[in-house]
Amino acid sequence: MILFPEMFGSSTTKFERAAAYLITEYNAVSANLRDTFTAGGQEKINMKGKSVTVPKIFFHLFSRAKAIQNQIKNINEDTLLNYWRIDEIEGDRIKQWKKLLDEKSTNNLESSASDVFEAGL
Repeated sequence: MILFPEMFGSSTTKFERAAAYLITEYNAVSANLRDTFTAGGQEKINMKGKSVTVPKIFFHLFSRAKAIQNQIKNINEDTLLNYWRIDEIEGDRIKQWKKLLDEKSTNNLESSASDVFEAGL
């Protein structure tokens, strides 16, 4: 989720870079990588004082928000530059990641993917 914000998009190839990463870095193949993030349909979360139904991948984002935040703060800068495909890491990595997340994501929610993340903090 951190390295590949395109997972939150609608492209049919949105998990390809994550799958390649697993193969390259860990020599691991997952035939059902998509299901790891999306199986189970939808879940309810509490967001801005309302119960909202979100796709499973957004539920995972919500429920892991604190761990994601901690990891982004501690991950190697070169790793982020490489996988985020950017030239510079800004002072506020979380803000930069949320911007990437919103650029890459598509949803039918009233709120953005970064709003779902913030609700989980």
